[in-house]
Amino acid sequence: MNIGDRWRITVALWLIVLPCVGFADELSDLQRKAENGEVAAQYILGFMYAQGRGVPQDDKQAVKWWRLAAEQ
Repeated sequence: MNIGDRWRITVALWLIVLPCVGFADELSDLQRKAENGEVAAQYILGFMYAQGRGVPQDDKQAVKWWRLAAEQ
């Protein structure tokens, strides 16, 4: 399994698990990781904002997080 596979699995798990568990703690953990520069967390947060999943739909926030992830 290469790093790309691990990254895709991480993203998929976050998108599946987050809505199913105690959401507030996981969202704040994801936000913290994204703010600390974790690429997968930034991408996932961008996706969540783009789709309005667990957070208000906000295209500006989606672009912000995707741009930060892409710059890395």
